[in-house]
Amino acid sequence: MEILDLRHFSSVDLRPLLEDETRAWRDLLSWDYSGSAEMILRYVDAKILPGYAAINRGRIFGYSFFVYEGSKGVIGDLYVADGGRLPDPHQIESQLLTHVIETLQQSPGIHRVEAQLLMHESGVVSRSFVEQGFQRYARLFMVVPLVNTKAAPPLHTEVEIRPWSEQDYQPAATVINTAYRGHVDSEVNDQYRSLSGSLRFLNNIVRFPGCGTFDPESPAGTPWPDGKWTGQREAILRAPALVNILFTAPDIPLGPTYIRTALTWTTWRFTMNAVSYPTPVSPLSRESICRNLAYAAK
Repeated sequence: MEILDLRHFSSVDLRPLLEDETRAWRDLLSWDYSGSAEMILRYVDAKILPGYAAINRGRIFGYSFFVYEGSKGVIGDLYVADGGRLPDPHQIESQLLTHVIETLQQSPGIHRVEAQLLMHESGVVSRSFVEQGFQRYARLFMVVPLVNTKAAPPLHTEVEIRPWSEQDYQPAATVINTAYRGHVDSEVNDQYRSLSGSLRFLNNIVRFPGCGTFDPESPAGTPWPDGKWTGQREAILRAPALVNILFTAPDIPLGPTYIRTALTWTTWRFTMNAVSYPTPVSPLSRESICRNLAYAAK
């Protein structure tokens, strides 16, 4: 087994592994990873995606990649296809992560490294990070089944619910920046700490299909009648059977209203089996709101 620079390979070499990973995302989380996979393959062909591949007898059976964002490095993915052929796939994952982490730590100008690897069970790949001095934060991927009642979306008496528009970027970014101030998510992703970072976050969500397909007709904004934004939400279509909701609101008492409205709107707009929602583990976080709305952690 060898671990080699990912830029030595082409999309032809990597495609079978990405197809296997796409099936794993679908089976485990009901997410459609195909858009992300195609974007990764384009970057691999362009020789601009840094990372490493695990090779056995000329076949790639594992990989990890990362990207540079200014003075920050972000580990984008880690996947090893077991298929019952490996004695210890977690050892290969650890070796790949070690290569990636050491490369980022030795990269000039990089002062922070982030990673959110949703496909891995809690704690499975944490050792490689903890040994390198990373701070670990627990997160939950929560899912609630939907019943397609075709009911009209409910409205909170003090807010206006309307579709997203291009003019919403700046006020929505302001809400994100305000909502996550002092929140554990701003420790996990430092984009939330600044207005410019929150704008980059929104642009990634709305404009790039690799992050999911944004639904502009969903009730993405919840401004007060006077136009001042107090909450913001995006619904992102991940797969034919699932919608993922990202939710921010500085006023947590209104959180159940926002999420319940999104659930009803999703049922009304689509024929979906379930809605998912990633959230940090915290006694006062959105986790408790989701559990009260019948979400279950996966």
